[in-house]
Amino acid sequence: MPVAPNPEPALLQLDKAPAQPWAEGYALDFHTVPGPPGAYERTELGALLYALKYEHDRTVVPRMIDLILHRTKSLWWFRSAFLASIIPVPPSDTDRFYQPVFVLTKEISKRTGIPFDLQWLLRTKPGTPLKEIEDPEQRAECLRGAFSISDADRYRDRTILLFDDIYRSGSTLRECTRTAKDLGNVACVYALTVTRTRVKR
Repeated sequence: MPVAPNPEPALLQLDKAPAQPWAEGYALDFHTVPGPPGAYERTELGALLYALKYEHDRTVVPRMIDLILHRTKSLWWFRSAFLASIIPVPPSDTDRFYQPVFVLTKEISKRTGIPFDLQWLLRTKPGTPLKEIEDPEQRAECLRGAFSISDADRYRDRTILLFDDIYRSGSTLRECTRTAKDLGNVACVYALTVTRTRVKR
């Protein structure tokens, strides 16, 4: 898939409270944009993420981190003095040689000084291919009870950032946010994803 010329994109705000359980959330770009008639092209971040996730090309990580940090400069809450930790959304495919969302989380932490935690929010049910499920209620049912918390007091009354690579319907991010608040006792959750799809699948 071709890569689209990519002028500076605006942050894509995710639905926020009360419609969603997170306080505020953003995707940094769309995954694809319209190209020639009947076709789509990946954005720069979309192409880099695809290379990291499906072509196992870790050489793209420095450029991805540069873009992520540049595009989050306007987010007042994206700083170590405010966030207790960056919590990556546990991946559904646990058989990958490495987990792209973990790789990116570690590098963001290294560059910003915001702590990260890979062992707090855990997946307790096998991953389900949600992009094959169109019904929102069925998606929610597949995810119910899919996540757990390793320590209910670690981030009690604190603020965390949930981080994921791709935002589709928001079902996974919603369930992770509810788990963090209901079982992990956090005070506030912010959400950030690298890209979002144009369809909720």
